Amino acid sequence: MGIARFACTYIYASLFTFVGQRLTCNIRHEYLRAAFSQEIGFFDQIQGSISMQATSNGKFIQAGIGEKIGMLVQAMATFIAAFVIDFISQWKLTLIIIGMFPVLLIVVGGVAGLDAQIETDILKIHAEAGSYAETILAGVRTVHAFDLRERVVSRYDSFLETSFRLGMKKNRIYGILFGGEYFIVHAAMGLAFWQGIAMVNRGQVPDLGTVFTVLFSVIIGASTVMSIAPQMVMFSRAATELFRLIDRQSAIDRFDDSGERPDSLVCDVEPHDVSFRYPTRPDVTVLDKLSLHIPAGKGTSGSGKSTVIGLLERWYDPTAGTIRLDGKDIKGLNLHWLRTNIRLVQQEPVLFNGTVFENIVDGLVGTSWETASHDEQRHRVEDAAKVSFAYDFIVCLSHGYNTRIGERGGLKYISHNQQSKKVRSGVMVAHFAFSRFTP
Repeated sequence: MGIARFACTYIYASLFTFVGQRLTCNIRHEYLRAAFSQEIGFFDQIQGSISMQATSNGKFIQAGIGEKIGMLVQAMATFIAAFVIDFISQWKLTLIIIGMFPVLLIVVGGVAGLDAQIETDILKIHAEAGSYAETILAGVRTVHAFDLRERVVSRYDSFLETSFRLGMKKNRIYGILFGGEYFIVHAAMGLAFWQGIAMVNRGQVPDLGTVFTVLFSVIIGASTVMSIAPQMVMFSRAATELFRLIDRQSAIDRFDDSGERPDSLVCDVEPHDVSFRYPTRPDVTVLDKLSLHIPAGKGTSGSGKSTVIGLLERWYDPTAGTIRLDGKDIKGLNLHWLRTNIRLVQQEPVLFNGTVFENIVDGLVGTSWETASHDEQRHRVEDAAKVSFAYDFIVCLSHGYNTRIGERGGLKYISHNQQSKKVRSGVMVAHFAFSRFTP
């Protein structure tokens, strides 16, 4: 019997854990895919870190749909079997004990809901703290340069202190949960003993053994279900948080494959009667019925170039009016085609934490060399480095093109940052791109 139980438990735990990991992986994938499909305005308003949400809520989901599913099936089977046995043994006494379940469900469900809400708030605070820590670590040189360590650590501690205060509330909630649960169960046991003995004395129940059979069958069945109820509530809350973003329809969906893909591009950009307000400042009009033709290399500081760039790249859509490219409204163009035909070189481009080659080869996305062999891509990368006068600098690095750049391109000078990103495209937008070039 013991060997059979061991084998069955091992099989169900292994299979459900495997299924839970696969489902959690798929949910995280869809969550990040949904995050990348959102418009920039969504990220302007979001609080916390997307990666932290995916990690923390993913853990709760995995805990809820892993071996806990097997435990839930086992608990429900035990619960049903217990009631079948009880109704066969003594249905009157069983009906008396059942009276505790509505009260028990109200207490456990209500308190577990409060606990899940507090845990959700704690996760949000941890996400904000993680986002703040990522920002600080990305600018760690500035922190050391201005000796801001005490200040940033103090602010990070404030997040932890808020989380700690919320966590302390859970102590009282757990006290109510377990205290209420044990009170209801033991009160039901007392009522069952009292009525059971009375029924034995009246001859309605043959002996005390029947009373104990009914009583403990119900208690065991109920306790197995209640033991996993908090995990199920947390699973539900975590899934709700992730699926809120997964189900959100982006105003500008990067993965939408519809739209026109012109064969040629003249690069004539013309905002026409454009009005715009940033989502974070809906009461401030940034552009008001703007219409102009933008010659290359023109535009004084503060004239709205940054806003027009955001509209041209379709980070945002205008509140009114249109942005035309070669006379066509860019809303009617395929978004992937549009962005792969525009190269934006800013004053401080962001390089990813990876090798020099990995950062430059990203510029081949949207070109015929995107799916080329590694050797062909390497050849194109070297050509781009030579054209941008970065080749000599790169080959002098310790590992050449395989040198890891570090967070935000910490190993490279800004001029080389900019030059390495200039891959051939239909439209190049230079936003203060040459203001920090070294002569």
